[in-house]
Amino acid sequence: MILTIGPGGSGLTFLNWSIIYLRGDNFYTTLDSKTHQVTNNPLRSIGTAHGHQKDHIAVTSELLKLKQASSQSVVYVVPTKQSDINYILSFASKKIVFNTSTDSDMLMARMCSVIPNNPYTKFIDNLSTKYNKQIIKQMLIESNKFFTNYYTIEVKSQDCIVIDYADIFKNLDQQIYKIFKYLELEILPDRMEAWSLVYQEYRSMNQDWLSKFLNKFVEVDNATKTKILKEIIQWKNG
Repeated sequence: MILTIGPGGSGLTFLNWSIIYLRGDNFYTTLDSKTHQVTNNPLRSIGTAHGHQKDHIAVTSELLKLKQASSQSVVYVVPTKQSDINYILSFASKKIVFNTSTDSDMLMARMCSVIPNNPYTKFIDNLSTKYNKQIIKQMLIESNKFFTNYYTIEVKSQDCIVIDYADIFKNLDQQIYKIFKYLELEILPDRMEAWSLVYQEYRSMNQDWLSKFLNKFVEVDNATKTKILKEIIQWKNG
C-alpha cells in the first residue's frame, strides 16, 4: 500500500494517478472493491485531476478502511488532526507526506478555489453580508496556517518521503523519479512521454492561484481585521 497524506486541494489526486499510471496499471481496484480503468488523462476544469477514480479518505471515521487496502492500493488520506497522522504513520507502508509549511498562502488559495462545495467559499459568502468580500479573502489568506499547518511529522523517525507545493505544481516532472525510487517502483517508459504532456497542462492550469483568488488588494483598518479574524477563529473552532 502507498499512502499520500495531505490537505484537500494539495494535488495528491494527480500524484496518485501519476503513480498508478506510470507504474503501468491498466485497471485499479478501489477500497470498495470496484475496478476502474485507469485514464490516460485525469484533468478536469480548474486544474483538478478528478477524472481519476481515487481512493480518498477525508474523515477520521473512515481511516479504518485502510485495513481493507491491498498491496496495490494508492490512498490519498486527508488527516483532520494530529492523532490521524499518528494512526496513519503506524501502517507498514510507503508514505508520501505533503509539507504544508511552505507556500501555505498559495495552498490556501487553491483550497478555496478547487475543492468542490468547499466550506471556505460558503464562509466567505456568509460573512460578506457583514464585511467586504475581498477583505474577508485577504484575512482568510493571512490566517491560512489555521487551515493548512495543523499537523507535524517527525521525518527521521518514520518511513516516509516529504514533498511540498512546488514539488507538485512546479517540478513534479523532476521529482517523480525521486518519488519512484523511494517507492521502489519502475516507471513504464512507454507512458512517460504521454504523462509529461499531461503534467505540462496540469502545471499551466495551476499557476497564480493566489492572484486569481485575491484579484486585488483592499486597504483595511486594524479594528476590522481583528473582528474578521475573530469570526475566522470562531468558525474554525466551531
